[in-house]
Amino acid sequence: MRRQALHIADVTKTTYNRDVYEPSDDSFALVDALQQELVKIPLSSACQCLEIGSGSGYVSCSLALLLRHCNVSASCIATDISVHAVTATKATVAAHQVTEVDVIQADLVSPLSARLQQAVDILVFNPPYVPTPDEEVAKGGIAAAWAGGNCGRVVIDRVLPLVQTLLP
Repeated sequence: MRRQALHIADVTKTTYNRDVYEPSDDSFALVDALQQELVKIPLSSACQCLEIGSGSGYVSCSLALLLRHCNVSASCIATDISVHAVTATKATVAAHQVTEVDVIQADLVSPLSARLQQAVDILVFNPPYVPTPDEEVAKGGIAAAWAGGNCGRVVIDRVLPLVQTLLP
C-alpha cells in the first residue's frame, strides 16, 4: 500500500538570510521523521506543540501543516533566541497561511516554563551540535545555529533537564 503524502512547508516559501540557518539536510530529516511518525501517534483532537530554536520556521510550519492535514487542532509555539530567526519564522508561517504557530523570542523556553509545564504533546528540537569552542555558543548570529560548544552538547545539555517538565 502506498503511503499518502502529507503536507509540509514549501522550502521556496521559507525565509532565511545571512543571520538565519537555511533549511538543510538535518531540517529535512526532522520533517521526514515527523511525517512518518505522526501517522502512528494517537493524537487527541487538540495538541500543544513546541519547537525550541525555530530558525527559519521550516520545521514548525511543516509540523502545523501536517497536524492540520491530520485534522488535529494544534497550538504550536516556536521559540528562538535570535530576533532574526523570530522574524524569519513569522515570515515563513505567514507565507504558508499558517495561523497555528505563535513565535516568541526566548532563550529556550524561559518565559514559558510555567505555562507549558507538563502540557507539551510534541516537542521538536534541532539543536546546534557541531563541536566548537564554548565561546562560539554565546557568540550569536548564524554561528548560534550550529555552534554546539565542547563535544557539541552545550545547548543540548541545557534542554534535556527541561524535557521532563514540559512533557506530560
